[in-house]
Amino acid sequence: MWSHKKAHKPEDQIPWECEHCHKVYPNKRSYKRHKQVHLGVKHECEVCHKKLSSKQHLKLHMLTHSKEKPLVCTVCNKGFKRKDYLNEHMRIHTGDRPYKCDICDKGFTQKQALNTHVLSHTKQKPYQCLICADRFITRTLVRYHLKSHHGLNAKQVDQPQFSYFDDNV
Repeated sequence: MWSHKKAHKPEDQIPWECEHCHKVYPNKRSYKRHKQVHLGVKHECEVCHKKLSSKQHLKLHMLTHSKEKPLVCTVCNKGFKRKDYLNEHMRIHTGDRPYKCDICDKGFTQKQALNTHVLSHTKQKPYQCLICADRFITRTLVRYHLKSHHGLNAKQVDQPQFSYFDDNV
């Protein structure tokens, strides 16, 4: 709490703008943390050697290597590694759908679900089967296609070569 209160000092309430990307931060602490991205400061994961731009990002990343799920939904007892994942999950119980499609006004609980939905309006299919060149809206649909149309098993489908993303769509 002390650390959080410190981030809200009255003299620190002016917006801080990054001179590199012009993102604006509400306080000096957030701004300084962001600047590490541009300074090339990297924090390396000891498990997979992924390089992250801040200690906080590394701390969140380390949760991906743990089976621990310390945060529990009070409604259904499902466990989560991160508070933002739990908050997102709670929308299932509350019915909150903050991400709205600009085209049809359909609401979604997750931003990624909205992004995928928008592709259905634009008719873009960025994921391609490398065996037959059929195209799909999501990687999950490519995986299903590989299993049902090409007879691949789950282990084969998990190979990276079967998750091709085409930036030129």
